[in-house]
Amino acid sequence: MKKQIEAKITYDAKNLAKTMPKIIKGLLKRYTIQTGNNIKSNIFEGKVKPSLSKTTKEIRRKRGQLGSPPLFASGKLYNSIKVKELKEGAKISMNFYGALHNKGYNTAPNSMIPRKKVPKREFITPKEGTLDQLMKKFKKDVSKNFNKSKNIVVK
Repeated sequence: MKKQIEAKITYDAKNLAKTMPKIIKGLLKRYTIQTGNNIKSNIFEGKVKPSLSKTTKEIRRKRGQLGSPPLFASGKLYNSIKVKELKEGAKISMNFYGALHNKGYNTAPNSMIPRKKVPKREFITPKEGTLDQLMKKFKKDVSKNFNKSKNIVVK
């Protein structure tokens, strides 16, 4: 007496595997665009920490740059920040010293204040809740591409 086991395949993992690179690229593109759009507001709204040191405030006072938040003294960095959506992906561009400020650096030996450690000011970040929002869309894309198949019966 033979017993048969019957199983119905209702989802297609092969389709998900095929579309997963596109789904991940979409997530990265949306993350880059969201982050890029938030960089300027992080600077303009004064969300960049740590706040300015006494020395920096004194230098700005001498230059006539009063009352501006970190990374906004002349507006050159702020105005250089651009987000460009590409066919596959997106990119954020800005003046080169923006990346230095984001990770921290030491001043040059011939600068106004030589060999000074400048703390990192992480402003290249998305707003709070952005990642949760992006993950919801990612999960939706994964679910959609884990399509129901034609109820294949395996005996």
